Amino acid sequence: MLLETSGDDRSAAVAALLGGIATSETPPAVSIRYEDRGPELPARPPNRTYADMRVWSDDDTLVLQYANGTRARVAGGVAHIGGDTADFALGFARLFHPVIAHLLAAHDRLVLHAAAVERDAAALLVMGATGSGKSTVALAAAESGWTVLGDDLAVLRFAGAELEVAGVGRRLAFPPNLGARAERRGSPIEGDARGRWMLPSERLAVGWFPVVGVVLLKHSSADGSLQRCEAEEVFDIALDAFAPVADARRLRQILPYCAAIARLSGWELGLGVDVATRLDGAARRLVDIAATVAMAR
Repeated sequence: MLLETSGDDRSAAVAALLGGIATSETPPAVSIRYEDRGPELPARPPNRTYADMRVWSDDDTLVLQYANGTRARVAGGVAHIGGDTADFALGFARLFHPVIAHLLAAHDRLVLHAAAVERDAAALLVMGATGSGKSTVALAAAESGWTVLGDDLAVLRFAGAELEVAGVGRRLAFPPNLGARAERRGSPIEGDARGRWMLPSERLAVGWFPVVGVVLLKHSSADGSLQRCEAEEVFDIALDAFAPVADARRLRQILPYCAAIARLSGWELGLGVDVATRLDGAARRLVDIAATVAMAR
C-alpha cells in the first residue's frame, strides 16, 4: 500500500493512526492519498446513511462523507481522502476502515473489525463491539507472551482451505482505566476523545498466521469468565464485523469467511468491571485457551 499526504497536519494524522505499518520496497497494489481537497460528492442521494456517515456505491466505486466534512472516493485501487475540516486525525481515522476494506476486497483480502493475537505461529481472533474490551485483551496478551497483530482491524485471506490473518499496523490504543500497569507501557494520545493511551508500534507483529480460534467478548460480573460458544453465534458476530456487510454485492465474498470463522473453536470471554483485575483475568483465560488449542492441534 502506498500512503501519500499533502501537508504536515495530514501526515501527522496518518502517522498517528498507522505508525505500526512496516515499510516495504514492494510495488504497491493499492494507494491512499490524504489531500487538501475532498472528492466531489454524487448529485444523487446516498445509498445508505448512518449516524455519522453517508455512503454512495456504484459498481466498484465507493464514496463516503463523514460528519466532520471529510470525504473519500475509492475506485480502481486508489482512495482519495480530503475535505475542509479542523480535525484531520478524526476524519482520517473514521474513514480508514471502510476505505481499506473496499480496497483490499478487490484483492481477496477481507478486513474484519477484530483484534488478533498470535502465539507459537497460531492466531486467535478477538471480536466484540466498540468498547467491549478488544484493546484490553490485546494488552493482556502482550503482557503474557503473545504477539499482537492488531487491536481493532484484522485482514483475512484463504491459504487453500486454511484461514490466515494479518494485522493492520494501527498503533495499539487502550483505555485509560486499566491502571498504572497500562500507563507504564505507553503514552497518552493527544486529543483523543476517549482519553486512551498508546502502546509503542514495535509491539505489533508483521506477517500471516493461521487462525485456530475465536474469542467473543462480553461484559461480566466475574473477571475472566470463560465458556464455549456456538457456531451460529460466531457466524452472526463475524458477519456484523465485516465493513461491507451492508453491500449485497459483497455478501457472496464475505459468507465463506464467516463460515470458516464459525467452524473454528470458539469461546465467550467475560470482562468484569473491576479495572484492578481485568487485565489479569483476561491473561489467565488466554493461557487456558492456548492450552486447549495446543491439545487440539
